[in-house]
Amino acid sequence: MAKPTDGLQLIVDRELLTWAVGRAIICRLAGTVLDQKDAVMLTTKKNGVEVGCEVISGSAYDKIAARLVETMAANGMELEVVDGRELWS
Repeated sequence: MAKPTDGLQLIVDRELLTWAVGRAIICRLAGTVLDQKDAVMLTTKKNGVEVGCEVISGSAYDKIAARLVETMAANGMELEVVDGRELWS
């Protein structure tokens, strides 16, 4: 995946995250209203095929990030992270 600062990729990632936040509205982990500039979209893949996607708040992601990456790796899955805090920094 390209760096989020790459021109076209930045635009695509921002638009995708904005759409996903508008669709989810609430962080299911924190129970707070999502903000695109603070939200994190997690896409899980197995053998290169997307099997799930979730949008959570940045603070919720910070609490589970290390454990989540470890669990995904242990189950042979990849985790793609689009972090709004990086996209709008």
